[in-house]
Amino acid sequence: MISSKRLNRRAFLRLSAVGAGSMALAACAAPVAQTGSQASEAGSAPAQAAVEVRFTHWWGEQFQHYIPLLEEKTGIKAIEEPSPYSGYFEKLLTQLVAGVGPDFMLLDANEFGQFWPSGVVAPLDDHLASASIDMAKWNVPQNEENGWEGKVMGLSLFTMQDLILHVNKDLADEAGMTESLPVWGSGEFDNWRWDDLVEWAKQGTKVNADGTVAQYGLATNVAGFWDLHRTLIASNGGAILDDEWNFQETTSLVNSPEAVEALQVLVDAVNVHNISPTPDAAQAIQGGAYRAQRAVADITWSTPSIYPENVGFEQVYAHLPFLQRRVHAFGANCLALNAASQQLEDAANWVITFCVDEDVRHQFLQISSVPAYDPVPIVEASPDGRAKTIALINLSRISGMSTVPENAEDVANYPRWYGAKAPQYMRDTLSAAMQSVVIGSAGLQEAMDDAKAKIDAELAKAA
Repeated sequence: MISSKRLNRRAFLRLSAVGAGSMALAACAAPVAQTGSQASEAGSAPAQAAVEVRFTHWWGEQFQHYIPLLEEKTGIKAIEEPSPYSGYFEKLLTQLVAGVGPDFMLLDANEFGQFWPSGVVAPLDDHLASASIDMAKWNVPQNEENGWEGKVMGLSLFTMQDLILHVNKDLADEAGMTESLPVWGSGEFDNWRWDDLVEWAKQGTKVNADGTVAQYGLATNVAGFWDLHRTLIASNGGAILDDEWNFQETTSLVNSPEAVEALQVLVDAVNVHNISPTPDAAQAIQGGAYRAQRAVADITWSTPSIYPENVGFEQVYAHLPFLQRRVHAFGANCLALNAASQQLEDAANWVITFCVDEDVRHQFLQISSVPAYDPVPIVEASPDGRAKTIALINLSRISGMSTVPENAEDVANYPRWYGAKAPQYMRDTLSAAMQSVVIGSAGLQEAMDDAKAKIDAELAKAA
């Protein structure tokens, strides 16, 4: 277990052995930077001489859109060290422990439990205070979404995407399903429950004479364990760990009545209602059932890039139905600082400017997602269309950010991460358990009881 503020020797040796091939990277030398007040909400005059900082991410070419603008505003040249998502975090943690890590890095909330307690990440609080950043303008409190022991350990790049319903309007119109859909802008927006979705999706499900499904109401593959499962558990008042927010978990709660009831509705979507494909059926449809127009709707992220305009059909959008209450997840991707960086002030300047500068945020909305800092003016200033609609849906459950404030009342927030002691083991165990249930080789309660026993044993090893 990595539970103290520094990695123990055993953890260090394990990480060093795994990531030895990555240690050839060396820190770049750079002249003294101009720092401090350069990172402001409105941006600042560019520095005269560019200095260099190194950063790593898995976002492919996306950051290349922003780097020239950031260099112009800060005088800091960011040198990318991109890496594939697979193996990214273990490699990065190894480099940080060994003292050859980048100056700052992109992190995923699912891995916070491995990084925050390790001592390799520097808090941003003092840098934010020096830059006079209005912390009330973040979409959600950063010391909660990216917090450790009350400190801000990272800055969110985007407003955490809710799961929403993407609907093929042509198929929905054909089945007479569009009028009853609580789309954005309607008087019934976000007022339906999961049972309402089931009945709605049944209208779009077409079964052949031999029992095979010609068209699904939902394209969503519910086997495995991902954010949809987390969302419904939270929506049903449940949790997956006894201490989800502070990385001090001692036991799993995956077999609790609240968790099992929530997971059961997903199992029933396949095995009782036939509105969603079996794992084999989902895999057999090239490009997925929704893209292939073999499903009326799909549950996925609130971003237009998932199913772009060239998908081949008109789309409309609704929020994901809830069980007991509406929920919103904490845990977007964030940028964090290497505590051992020799360029800490410059790295902090770049990171803060990236997140709060108005020009960057306008660009970010068009290229990537809804920015995390002061998002509403950016979204409202954008052109009308599907991207703006999806962005407004994404903000609709966040108190102080929703343009329909009554919709953000009584919303429960939950963390996306899986603790600090065995996050990957927990994800793998729950995924295997749900897979076995959906294909009919185990009952749900039995599978979750078994998953809990395995996860608790792994947590005990790490204690």
